[in-house]
Amino acid sequence: DNQFILNIKVSLAIYRALAALIQPLESKHELQIKWPNDIFLDKKKIGGILIENTIQGNLIDSCIIGVGINVLQTDFGHLSHKASSLKNLLGLDIPVKTVLEGILGEFNILMDNNANLAPEYCQNLLGYKVERDFIESGEKFRGIIEGIDSFGKLNIYHIRLAQTKSYWFKEVEFVL
Repeated sequence: DNQFILNIKVSLAIYRALAALIQPLESKHELQIKWPNDIFLDKKKIGGILIENTIQGNLIDSCIIGVGINVLQTDFGHLSHKASSLKNLLGLDIPVKTVLEGILGEFNILMDNNANLAPEYCQNLLGYKVERDFIESGEKFRGIIEGIDSFGKLNIYHIRLAQTKSYWFKEVEFVL
């Protein structure tokens, strides 16, 4: 029932590791998690997460976690308006090994943590508690992300309907 906790832990491990690298910089950078599996820095995608679980009965039998972070890449071609890298946005050559070690260190800490991490995850979500545009079934609507439910569905307060709706991945799109 709680497969999404892996997504939360991986997302927060990446967030915490990158925040630790960015924090000492004097300039202000905005690091955010875009539900359910992207990492954004200064409103540009710098990474993504893919988690594949094998279920046996009611339990996760095995899990493959793939993480991609644009660390040193500088050319994004036609995607440069929406994707970037740590090097481009921070102006630093951060060793890939440093990023990897930070993420793995945070992930190990979080895997041993049985606390409710959903509030920290939500607090760092792109668009959390902010009125913004979304698209559902091809129609644009204004809404406010209120959080996630225990299954990982995104809870959005739909302003026109004056009610909160829950969405699975690909049922709703962010208008960026």
